[in-house]
Amino acid sequence: MSIPVSSSRVDLSLLHPRFKSRLEKFFEDPRIRGRVQVTSGCRSYAKQKYLYDKYRAGRGNLAANPDWQRPDGFFKGSFHMEQPDGYSYAVDFGLTSSKIKTWEVNAIAKHYGIHPTVSSEWWHHQPRDANGWFEVQGGAPEPEENKKEPKMDWIGLVRLLNQLKDEVQTKPIRYKERSERVKIL
Repeated sequence: MSIPVSSSRVDLSLLHPRFKSRLEKFFEDPRIRGRVQVTSGCRSYAKQKYLYDKYRAGRGNLAANPDWQRPDGFFKGSFHMEQPDGYSYAVDFGLTSSKIKTWEVNAIAKHYGIHPTVSSEWWHHQPRDANGWFEVQGGAPEPEENKKEPKMDWIGLVRLLNQLKDEVQTKPIRYKERSERVKIL
């Protein structure tokens, strides 16, 4: 099952795989299906900085400073923002039906180990905080393979970037090109 989003601009590509698995299970729940969607997902550093600068100029909503770093070094800026490990750890929910209340969404989300972590924002949800992952309540426990942290294949990443460099040298990127290679670069 895919995770429903409010628009094509909602980016879920950087979600930690364990978080994505929890969200998929949450959205399969019949009490949630068709009643809730993700309205805000992952952000790059540049996007977070843009939102923060806009807020500071008085033209946007409150946004975390992307350069602020927790003293323990776990994360920078916002949990929505891509973290040093390459993943994002927050999404915002929106209701698509009057048949469910926000308190119900929060209670069901907690069952899947997804908690509202900003007391003034019912919609902001994370699978973890700086202390670790939230427990899945009741039901079947998470498979052990979901709990393993993904390993970065640095050699593979270098190969990919070298291939991309060779491709761009022979076929330059066009003005306003929106391709996978532009996204990677």
